[in-house]
Amino acid sequence: MIYGEPAEYPSGIDAFASVVEHDALERAFLKLPADQRIALVLAHYLGYSAPEIATIVGVPTGTVYSRLHYGARAMRAALSPALAVAASTTESTR
Repeated sequence: MIYGEPAEYPSGIDAFASVVEHDALERAFLKLPADQRIALVLAHYLGYSAPEIATIVGVPTGTVYSRLHYGARAMRAALSPALAVAASTTESTR
């Protein structure tokens, strides 16, 4: 790619939708309480199990499961409207 020229995206990837989805994900993630964010990052990005996370953070394993459950539920709730808007916006621009 030469600077100043538009980026080329592989077929099937909509750059606008990708940016909107990333922004929605980041906004939803930042709205979570810190304990839920920590649990989600340790489980989904770093691959730790709930018992391992419990040891790392110093809480009971059940508390980790609870944080993962409520964190994931909050993320789904926050993302469903945002992703629906992104999908409708990209469909109307095609």
